[in-house]
Amino acid sequence: MFDYDNPSGINYTVISKSTTVRGNIKTADPIKVSGRVIGDIDCEKRAAVTGKVEGNIGSENFVASNAAVKGNIDCHDQFSADEDSAIIGDVTAGAATVEGRVKGNMKIANEVEVGSTAVIVGDISASNIEVKKGARVSGTLQIDH
Repeated sequence: MFDYDNPSGINYTVISKSTTVRGNIKTADPIKVSGRVIGDIDCEKRAAVTGKVEGNIGSENFVASNAAVKGNIDCHDQFSADEDSAIIGDVTAGAATVEGRVKGNMKIANEVEVGSTAVIVGDISASNIEVKKGARVSGTLQIDH
C-alpha cells in the first residue's frame, strides 16, 4: 500500500515531543528525537534532534535544530547545529557547520564552517576552518593536512 506521508517507504524511528526514553537506542533507520532521550543513540543513518539527549550519539549524519545535547557526537559524514542548539561534548565528523553553541573539542576530517552566531568553547582541528564574522571561539584552531 502506498503511504502518502512517506512516499519513499523509508522507515523512521521517532521520539515524539511528549516522550522520554530512558535507555540506549540502536537503529538502522534514520531517527528524529523531538522528545527526550536519557541514554546513548547508535544510528546507522541520519540522527535529527529537536529535543534533548543526555548521552552519546553515533550516526552517519547529525542535525541539531533547537536541540540540547549533553554527550559526545560521532558522525561519519555531516554535522550541523543551528543557532538555537547547544552541544556539551566532543564532536567528531567528516564535515561540520556550526551556528549554535558547542562546549567541547571538535575533530573534523574535512571542512568546518563556524557561523556568525556560533559560540565554541574548545579546540577545533580540521583540514579547512572558516570562521565567519561575529563567531566566538575560545580554544585553539589547528589545520590538519
